[in-house]
Amino acid sequence: MTDDYHIYNYKDTGYTFTHAPKNGATTIQVPLITPTVIYYISGDNTKQLWKYDIATHTDAQIDIDPTNASPDSKSRLHIIQSLYYDSTTNRLYGVDCDNDGTADAFYVWYISTLTDVCTEIGTSAGGAANSYYGNDIFKIGSDMLVSNYEYRFPSWYLVVWDVDASPFVKKAELIIG
Repeated sequence: MTDDYHIYNYKDTGYTFTHAPKNGATTIQVPLITPTVIYYISGDNTKQLWKYDIATHTDAQIDIDPTNASPDSKSRLHIIQSLYYDSTTNRLYGVDCDNDGTADAFYVWYISTLTDVCTEIGTSAGGAANSYYGNDIFKIGSDMLVSNYEYRFPSWYLVVWDVDASPFVKKAELIIG
């Protein structure tokens, strides 16, 4: 078996985000096809989504809490784990889950990049606390999919869900330990 290593060289864009992560931490950034806007997760609060306008060099927090359940009525209640921009629908999809030892569900939503309006798609929950961990959101063909880790005694599973509509449909699972 050989290990394949890939080296990626990233170019400094020269953009300064007001809410960029501190001390070299990473953040999720999603540049859109038209290079006028970059959506990113706040480095100070990983439950917030921000939009950076390249032309005006300004940041604005996007309201991704349509139910106004969070303390600021704009943030997610759980940590945003992954984002995916679908240029065919002008939607930025997100999955959030705390993944902190108390996780028992993941949540899927999207915003229209034309209007910045957030729409909840749904949630998927495990049977017990600390049994569900959101991982990634991605697209294959026309399906939006989420991968997550689930613990079902005595094993861990990697599960892929179709999340186009609620209730989510399990597409595949693999025992991983």
